[in-house]
Amino acid sequence: MLGALARRLGQPPVIGEILLGPTRADGAVTRAMFPLEVRPAMSVLADVGICVFMVFVGLHVDRGLVRGHGRIMSTVSISAVALPFAAGVLLALLLADRHAQGGGLVFTLFMGAVIACTAFPVLARILRDRDLLDMPIGGLALACAALDDVLIWSLLAVVAPIAGAGTDPTRVLLVVPLVVVLLTVVRPLAKRWLRRRPMDGVLSGCLLFVFMVAGATACALATDWMGLHLIFGAFMFGVAMPEGGAAFLRERLLPKVKRGSETPLIPVFFASAGIGVILSTVDFRGWVSSD
Repeated sequence: MLGALARRLGQPPVIGEILLGPTRADGAVTRAMFPLEVRPAMSVLADVGICVFMVFVGLHVDRGLVRGHGRIMSTVSISAVALPFAAGVLLALLLADRHAQGGGLVFTLFMGAVIACTAFPVLARILRDRDLLDMPIGGLALACAALDDVLIWSLLAVVAPIAGAGTDPTRVLLVVPLVVVLLTVVRPLAKRWLRRRPMDGVLSGCLLFVFMVAGATACALATDWMGLHLIFGAFMFGVAMPEGGAAFLRERLLPKVKRGSETPLIPVFFASAGIGVILSTVDFRGWVSSD
């Protein structure tokens, strides 16, 4: 309902869906709408919905655009990380004396990383809702955001062990061989299979869909184990699909999958993303107090 209201106001529906989560009254409204007992099920539904969505976002990425604009991508990506990261570090230095927990270095790096991090699925949803996903500017923005988030999540994977989270920062490096395997092994094999089997049959379409589900699930679980988010594995698997299979899925299967997953599942992800935002602790005194 809030997504539809946002659309009526000229805003992307995702804005209304996210606003469903944050609450005042010390979280009482959120606990009443989303009891603790149902949140694990919400998390599962949210992960399934966002992974399906990101697979098809990856299918929309124009590989020729990415290959032809490497210099622009690198410049935009580095600038989009470096400038907000530097601003976050400067802010952390001003706040470290009153708010740092677990050491000033951890607090400083964490603040810089979260300020620089792009809300990758939110950006993808806005681009899709604005019909920009298939345009050059949309594809370029999506590719830059994906690269930015991989860099920031890699930094967070290094910061977490310093803060005592117990994660292994070297796992995130495995994303490089995963991408290599997808592009040099999985994609050529899928391309060869598509050449031998026509895509106009129902059986071929079902087999391709099963292959997509299995591959996207495996990649999502792999990136989650590495310390990245599930969405990166699903997105990278969609990007790695050969052109023929990507076109078939977009034209024949995307409308059906969209009806079955996007409406009931995608809003759950964006609503659950805002559940942990408790606005009751944010007031004017928090900005001016010197305690």
